[in-house]
Amino acid sequence: MPRTKQKTIKITDIEIGKRFRTEMSAKGKNLNDGESLEELTASIKEHGLIHPIAVAEKTTGGYKLLAGERRLRALIKLEETEVPVNVFPSNIKEVESRTLELFENIQRKGMTFQEKINIVAEIDRLMKQKYGELPKGLTKLDQKTGELRKEWGTADTAKLLKMNKRDVARDIELDAAMDVFPEVAKAKTKQEAIGKLTAVRAQAGAPLVVSDDPKVQETTKTVKSRIKEIYKHTDFRDLKKTPKADLVVLTETVRDDYLVFLYEEVLKEKGWILYFNPKGSLHLGDAGFIPNKAIWVWQGSAFNDKQVLQHNYQEFWYGMKGLNTQLAKPGHSALFNVRKVPRHLETHELERPIEFYQELFTVFANKNSEIILPFASEGNAILGALNVGVLCVGYGTWKQGIEAFEKKVDVFPPAQYTSYPESIKLEV
Repeated sequence: MPRTKQKTIKITDIEIGKRFRTEMSAKGKNLNDGESLEELTASIKEHGLIHPIAVAEKTTGGYKLLAGERRLRALIKLEETEVPVNVFPSNIKEVESRTLELFENIQRKGMTFQEKINIVAEIDRLMKQKYGELPKGLTKLDQKTGELRKEWGTADTAKLLKMNKRDVARDIELDAAMDVFPEVAKAKTKQEAIGKLTAVRAQAGAPLVVSDDPKVQETTKTVKSRIKEIYKHTDFRDLKKTPKADLVVLTETVRDDYLVFLYEEVLKEKGWILYFNPKGSLHLGDAGFIPNKAIWVWQGSAFNDKQVLQHNYQEFWYGMKGLNTQLAKPGHSALFNVRKVPRHLETHELERPIEFYQELFTVFANKNSEIILPFASEGNAILGALNVGVLCVGYGTWKQGIEAFEKKVDVFPPAQYTSYPESIKLEV
């Protein structure tokens, strides 16, 4: 940014020009004045103007407002004639003046989530316009020269705004979606907007994102085909590069060395593992996890034996990596009461219903969690995750399981997957 000088100037010498909030209103995005003009006026009257407004010199004389419109309006309301300012030179670039205004706005209290994510996305765009965009697949550190690249990436925006990189990426994605999908723009909260975007993407035959805006990544694949791609037709153990996860769902019994591999190579710090092995406690403990027991219980008869009482429950274990690991939904019972998959719809006799996984993920995962399913089987965990707006990537080569998964993707309304088709009056 160019150097500034401080001085006091006449309010009548300031040209307000086009402002961020005017643009937001023109786009039809929700606005919230937060602290009212009356409250701001009263504060300035009592304490004075704590932060000078920012202006740029005009080559034709006078000044152009860069940041501080509401403070300026409050001073006018108080019938002040002069205002302390930080003066930028007339040659300040449009990118710099625009960024300055956005920085001013993002620190204001009471903004709507639409305003905040728009500012994040706009700052990211402006900085990439100024420095050039870091090509995908390249890191900030040039591996050949050992020097930092000048191009700007999402991680740079996150560092600049003191935000998490994943949150910045999500804000940019949501901002682009709000320009395309009215239902996303009308959401009352950010969490609701994320849910609506998930639902919109899951509309059968609809492109993942459709827009002429260069910010938006276009794709010709349909959402249903994209959902099918979440189930990877490969053995997880054959991957050359092991992905990282916040949660691993282990639906098959494995050797102890495999649990150690998951602990050391796959799970992030403060991660969780769900292990469907009745004797899993000892094995998880030996691998380094801190294990606890939970129970899946169901009503109704799975079989009719004249000599043996049936067990309407299944024990499983959940283990955490590190003492500071926390549940996404604290306070949930260790008992998960979800009925079994109807016998005539089972892919295999140990199939757990979509609704069961759906409830699990509300407890152990949040919207940003990365979940891995090393043995995807019939894919119900993937579908249960999609129902609550979470991504669970599954791996497996069992042909019958893959076919069952893809059939459910084709038959059910996206993000409304169920193991009880009668509940939505669909026949499978």
